[in-house]
This record gives sequence, structure tokens and C-alpha cells, in this order.
Amino acid sequence: MDQNPYQSAPEFGDADPYQPPERTSVLAVVSLICAIPCCVPGAGLLATILGGVSLRLIGASQGRISGKPAAIVAIFLGIFVTVVQVAIGYGIAQGYTFYRKQMEPVAHTTFIALSQRDTAGVRAALTPDANADLTDERIASFAEAYEAAAGKATGATGDLRQIIESFGQVFAGSRRNINAGHSGPSDIAPIPFRIDTDRGSFIGVVVFDGPSLGTGPLKVVDLMALLPGARAVTLRDDGPAEREAAAAYGATVISHQEAIRDAAGEHAPAPPDAAPDTPSPAAAPDETPAPA
Repeated sequence: MDQNPYQSAPEFGDADPYQPPERTSVLAVVSLICAIPCCVPGAGLLATILGGVSLRLIGASQGRISGKPAAIVAIFLGIFVTVVQVAIGYGIAQGYTFYRKQMEPVAHTTFIALSQRDTAGVRAALTPDANADLTDERIASFAEAYEAAAGKATGATGDLRQIIESFGQVFAGSRRNINAGHSGPSDIAPIPFRIDTDRGSFIGVVVFDGPSLGTGPLKVVDLMALLPGARAVTLRDDGPAEREAAAAYGATVISHQEAIRDAAGEHAPAPPDAAPDTPSPAAAPDETPAPA
């Protein structure tokens, strides 16, 4: 007897043979991928949003879409990355504001005082130890040294592009730590500024007193001017700038006199070309007959 053709038919309540197979949510995978690169601004927020949307779609799919664990992980990672990015952004904004509002005015007034040979104005920005270590002649000599190469300072600029460029220039040649050769924490903060001059600009490094950064008013322990050829001159002789900051900025410190001599040599007019060493032509004989 032939087999009943209805014997293999699905009973009521069995799974629909035409139901599509379960698939993984693409949004869940994308949200998880977005949560991984924490260095990309906005990636965490995007991962959180996509993870939430995918989680809702998975719940409404009645089992046709999977990927719920990936969506949940993406949401938590996205929230964490977003919090970290917001904290970093806030810190950068606060640091930039402090740089512009607190540090830049000190650099501006100090280098302007140097250009005007206002010794009292320079000393007002220095710590007691720096004042005790410096003579008026040394302060004037420092100004003469960097002015010979770069010109008289007209101010310190605070444009964001120039700030980034300044930090890039001074750190590009060196990866050494500011505390090179020191085991304990440093109590100085060498900060670069672009110093505008009547002939262009140069990078000036203001070595701030570390404790004064948190208590104020800001005080300066040393100054350094970066010159062409990865060289530098410092305000103090064998001071913090020469012992620590110069190494961190990849510069070789030279004396004020050497900087002035080098600048004079660079700006000296080129000697005229020497005339060829050839004998002068002999004078033609006077063929005019002598009078009788």
C-alpha cells in the first residue's frame, strides 16, 4: 500500500518550513566595530547609538535576527569611550585656556621687557633664586644674543595653529624626557612660544616654576631662545634651561658671545670677487716724435 501522502506533513504548531534562517544583525556588528577605535572623535557616541538601534531591531525581529551580545557590548564600550573622549577634550580645552590666559601674557611681557632693556620688568617675572643668580649684564647679554640672530621681540603669539607648530618644532628633533638624567619629578615646566620679532619670529622657551603653576602667580626660573642650526642661548649660565630643557628640546647651548659672532658672520656682506691675478698690460710707448 502506498504511503499516506499526508503522513509527513507538519503538524499544527510546527515551525514554518518557509521561515528565513536566523541572521546576525549588521548594525550590531557595525556598532561593535565603531566602539573599538577610541582615538577617533565621536566613535563612541556613534557606537552607542547604533548599538541601541540594533538592540531594538533584534528584539522586534522575534528571533529572526541575532547579535544581541555584540549590541550590548557595543553600547557599554561606546559609553566608556565617549566618557574618556569628553574628559580628554575637556582637559585639552582647559590646558589651552591656561596657556593663552596665564602663560602667554608672562612670555609676552618678559620678552618685551628684554627688548626694551627693562631689567626691572624682567626681574619681576623671575623667582627669587633666578634673580639672585643673574646680573643686569647677563640679562642684557641674553637679549643681545637672540636679537643678533632673530631681531627684537614684539610679542608672543597665541594662535592655535602657531601653538601647535611651535610645539611640533621644538619636539620634532628629540624624544628625550624633560627630566633626562634626573630620577625624581621635575619642578620646572619648559613651555614653547612663538616670539614675533621685527625680522620674523623664533621659538622662545619659558621655563616656568612648577609649583607656581598650581598656586600662582606664575614665576619664571629661566629662559631659552632656539636659534637656527639646533642651537640655543639661555638666560642663566648653567641654569635649569641648560641642564634640562635644552636636552628635551634637542638643542645645543652656546654662549651669548658665540651667538652674536655667528649672527654677525651670517649677516656680514660677502667679500667682493677678487680680481684675476694677471699682470696689467704695459703702457704703449709714446710714439710722438720729440720736438726738434
